[in-house]
Amino acid sequence: MRLFLISISFLGIFFSGIAQQNTYYASELSVYDEALELFNKKKYSAAQKKFEQAVKTVDDANSEVSINAEYYAALCALELFHKDSEYRFKQFIQTHPESQQVKIAYFQLGKYNYRKRKWKKVIDWFGKVEIYDLANEEFPEYYFKLGYAYFMEDDFENATNAFFEIKDVDTKYTAPANYYYSHIAYSNGDNETALTGFKRLEKHPKFAPIVPYYITHIYYLQEKYEELIAYAKPLLDSANTKRVPEIARLIGDAYYRKNNYTEAIPFLERYKQETYNLTPEDEYQLGNCYYKTGHYEKAVDVFKVLVNVDGLLAQTAYYHLADCYLKTGKRKYALSAFHEAARMEHDLQIKEDALFSYAKLAYETAYDPYQLAVGAFVEYIQSYPETDRADESFNYLINVFLSTKNYKAAVRSLEAMGNLDIRLQGAYQNVAYNRAVELFSNREFVPAIAHFEKANKYPIDPSLNTQGYYWKGEAFYRIRDYDKSIANYEQYIYEPRAILQSEFANSNYNLGYAYFKKEDYKNASLWFRKYVKNKVEDTLKLNDAYLRIADSYFIRKNYSRAADFYSEAIKLKKLDTDYAMYQKAVALGTQQKQDGKIEMLEEMLASHSNSEYAVDAKFQLGKSYFFKNEYNRSLAYYNQVINKYPNSSYVKKAMLDIGQIYVNTGENDKAIKEYKRFVGSYPNYDDSRVALSQVRNIYMKTDRVEEYENYMESLAFVDLSQALLDSTTYEAPYLRYVDGNCEKAAEGFRKYLEKFENGIFALNANFYKAECEFKSKNYEDAVRGYNFVVHQPINKFTETALVKASRINFHSKNFKDALNNYIVLEEIAEYKSNILESRIGQMRCFYKLRNYDAAIDYANKVLVADKISEDVIIEAHLIGGKSALELNNLELALQEFSTTAELTTNIMGAEARYNKAYIKFLMEDYKNAEQEIYELVNLEGAYDYWIAKGLMLLADVYVSMGDLFQAKHTLQSITENYEGAGLTAIAQEKLNDIISAEQKQKELKEKEEIEIEFDDEFDMKELFEDEEMLQDTIYPMLEAEADESDL
Repeated sequence: MRLFLISISFLGIFFSGIAQQNTYYASELSVYDEALELFNKKKYSAAQKKFEQAVKTVDDANSEVSINAEYYAALCALELFHKDSEYRFKQFIQTHPESQQVKIAYFQLGKYNYRKRKWKKVIDWFGKVEIYDLANEEFPEYYFKLGYAYFMEDDFENATNAFFEIKDVDTKYTAPANYYYSHIAYSNGDNETALTGFKRLEKHPKFAPIVPYYITHIYYLQEKYEELIAYAKPLLDSANTKRVPEIARLIGDAYYRKNNYTEAIPFLERYKQETYNLTPEDEYQLGNCYYKTGHYEKAVDVFKVLVNVDGLLAQTAYYHLADCYLKTGKRKYALSAFHEAARMEHDLQIKEDALFSYAKLAYETAYDPYQLAVGAFVEYIQSYPETDRADESFNYLINVFLSTKNYKAAVRSLEAMGNLDIRLQGAYQNVAYNRAVELFSNREFVPAIAHFEKANKYPIDPSLNTQGYYWKGEAFYRIRDYDKSIANYEQYIYEPRAILQSEFANSNYNLGYAYFKKEDYKNASLWFRKYVKNKVEDTLKLNDAYLRIADSYFIRKNYSRAADFYSEAIKLKKLDTDYAMYQKAVALGTQQKQDGKIEMLEEMLASHSNSEYAVDAKFQLGKSYFFKNEYNRSLAYYNQVINKYPNSSYVKKAMLDIGQIYVNTGENDKAIKEYKRFVGSYPNYDDSRVALSQVRNIYMKTDRVEEYENYMESLAFVDLSQALLDSTTYEAPYLRYVDGNCEKAAEGFRKYLEKFENGIFALNANFYKAECEFKSKNYEDAVRGYNFVVHQPINKFTETALVKASRINFHSKNFKDALNNYIVLEEIAEYKSNILESRIGQMRCFYKLRNYDAAIDYANKVLVADKISEDVIIEAHLIGGKSALELNNLELALQEFSTTAELTTNIMGAEARYNKAYIKFLMEDYKNAEQEIYELVNLEGAYDYWIAKGLMLLADVYVSMGDLFQAKHTLQSITENYEGAGLTAIAQEKLNDIISAEQKQKELKEKEEIEIEFDDEFDMKELFEDEEMLQDTIYPMLEAEADESDL
């Protein structure tokens, strides 16, 4: 391959007159003389015509005049660049082989092909020339053009020999010959010879701007850095110096190799600014200077570009980039750079140190979303067992496990390690326990139980082992496995260390509830009593425990003890005081203490006028006055129940009791009217049979049988002939239902409903059948039964049916139907818990149905409710925030998400933190968005989805900040570690977009560089353009050079 060469443009072709007149022909052929005179005057076109005329004039083709005229005619054609000039010479040589002009013709053909850049032909024709046949002034031209032809054919040895012949003589070819001779020496590594030759050209007008680069580079190759700097620095400001950028680079490199990085920077910067041939190595050198001199931000800009190249340079750039980030306090950015450096194998020492630094930094910053620090320390320990850092690394590994917040990944990593030593067993117990607590917090109770059992596999820390029993009891309770819940609670209580733990105080309370849910009220009251005997600081729980003790006694019909514990709850006045007062009143009533009951109920209504038990209290007051035969007071309370609470289940009882009051007072017509009003309000046999029975008794007693028969015939729902069969068919499945045999009961109710479509017990059958279907998780059939109940007039099953139907519809994602159920439930519910559930349900349904204003409204209603769980409070704030975000109310959304994030670190907290970051991103507050995502990543929890979403958002933040390097590496962390296909595909698409944008930018830059016109100082093409161009450009130049040579 031909070495790089800067060709020169000064070379011309000089011709001197070579004609020797023959006096013999001159006297005879004046035409030849005229031609020769024209030739010597360089009037080649006119001369050529005269020479051709002379050939014709002389009859003898072998005469000297004729032969010379033919030669000069061919030479004129050559000088005129005629296409047939070479042909003419070849013909001349063939026709006159013995002519003396043939030897000169070889020389002329060589020169002609030189102009045509046909180097092989130049060498061939010059090879036929006898050097001694040339005139003295032709020697330099011969050797230079022959040397140049060899040079262009990459035959540097022969080129050197040819240039050597004339490099030390004084001709116009001496300088270029010296240049090429020195250039070949330079290319061959003969620096001293090259340096001597180039120095001879330092003052040459054409070469003075060029040779400084060679001289500078030779000093560089000789490692004479002081000489290089002293020689080259003054040249940079010279107007004539060529290749200034390259010289600046060499000066900068010289300083760099002398470890004088500060001095190197301005020269390397100049080279970068003025060249279009910057290599990655050049970039690295400048970046390393910045790095060595503490200009870390500038170094970062350089190294971020270099990481895109391949090989050792990329690995080194990553490594230095990481240190730059550390030096500038960007420790999280340093993580990704160390990680990439550790993945490469080009420099094993860098790999080792980067791997250790990455793992250590991930531990120190606690920023390790995919638990890669564990893998890094394990890899480091396994890969470098003899390293001095082995013990340090193992200690770090233990600390990572003990301090990690990504318990899910930590458990997986430890399980993958196989045999664990005692320290790792302790770490495993710790992370498995914390993973279990995390799952419990996210209401994933079954896997939580499994992880508590994993924690017990290595009982290194007895206190964790003990706590595990407590939390397993709690988890089993949440999944309604009360037997296992009780077993674990009792195991916990009898553990020696339990009494020292904070959970111990609640264990008796929780055990009481587990037995309470099992309807084992004897044991429930036992454990609740143990709880209240202890010093309880939580008065709310104490209040609740008193209520459950009282309830347990009440259910077991120990009304006296029940009343006592209700009184304890009333004294605290912390929780459900109205309930306690109401229940105590009922307990007193069952003991025939009607006055005490009345007093308590009236006190309750006075102090809790808006109590949900107000209707209950008023009904019981009516009942108490009924028993005391104070019918006017009884009627007053019953009428309040009927008029103020028309949807209450007590309305039926009140109406029947009013009828009975009129019977007792002998007001039979009023009684009949009241009972008929009841039947008209509840036109079905099941509800109306008591009222119908009373109507029959009054009519029979007053001997008004015909009137009774007419009334009964007017009732469309009463078919006495079918009533007995209807009742008998219904009774069998009902008894099975009561016995708990739901499977056969459901089948019996189905057959009953098929036989009696509008049966007397259709309402009951549909409800009980639905309950059985619900229990067996046959929700589709269950909801049909509940819907039947819901669409009947309000009855004793309506509220429960609405609760169950709404739950089924919501979990089946039938949000419209669920919403309708919840709306009706809110209107008719008697129990406060069901009212709250209806509002929570509406909040969720409105959000799912994208009615965001209503979702916000109901979220606020939920938040002001009493006895709301922490989980629901968190959910209400989250739904409020998401709804506000959808409505573009960023201020409200940010407020709600902030509240959510403050309340919890569970999965809802993770979602809230993501949305906080997203809002900051929308507000173009990129720094705070970045910080929010860091907080999301550092949450205690394995919230892989939200972490991946957060990292994708972080990539968008970096793109908006112009930091494509961090954006790419953030997306790569998702594609390489996140296991969800959907987000991984999105991350890969974003990554591809960034890479594509970078590639387009790179191509655009390359295109711009290609379009720049370079001024090559030694381009020889001016001598070799096509002949038409040569007529206008080269020929005048040659004439000028010829005139110069004459001088």
